[in-house]
Amino acid sequence: MPRTLTSRRSLWALLALVMALLVAPFVAPAASASTPAAAAVPMETYEWAEVYFGTGEITQGETLQVTVSDLRTGRIITANLGDGAIVVPDIPAADRYGDTGFAVTIPADFPVGVHNLTIGTDEFAPIVIPITVLAGTAPPAETTEQPATTEPTPPATTESETALPGSASPDAADESRIGPPIPASAVIGVLAGIVGLIVVTAIVRRVRNART
Repeated sequence: MPRTLTSRRSLWALLALVMALLVAPFVAPAASASTPAAAAVPMETYEWAEVYFGTGEITQGETLQVTVSDLRTGRIITANLGDGAIVVPDIPAADRYGDTGFAVTIPADFPVGVHNLTIGTDEFAPIVIPITVLAGTAPPAETTEQPATTEPTPPATTESETALPGSASPDAADESRIGPPIPASAVIGVLAGIVGLIVVTAIVRRVRNART
């Protein structure tokens, strides 16, 4: 193989390597970003239905959302929490996809602890799901203290307030001269480009000398 052809191939390979070094600092941060995984939907499968009820924990004053699936179209279900302490009224019949749902609002004074969520129908044994009720955050107590009446003191006059309009303080001038920090990736890219140009120039000179 002629020496000139080999030198040209080496030159193109070196150019490709230099371009890769220049682009790598800017592409690497974007490639390393990971996509968060989708959160799994809490679900429990029972004999005659699938029930979605979240984590199984609810705080006083909040609402528990429940979805019941895999039902026969038109099936009617009932639900209550705490052995009948809270009865859910007017739950819609299952739609043509076998889905229905309801919401249970937990009173602010509902007892804290584990309570059974019972879902029933007229054909099968009821589904019993333990739900943990957590204590809610108590509202801050209102204070009746009267504010103390004190004579207002005049504000202290600072150097910046006594400066003439339109004049900038020395600190502000210094801050305006300081520019934003240069990213490390940009510095690496510039250095890699300089090194690549030096190497390419040396190779080009060698190829020209070989031709002569």
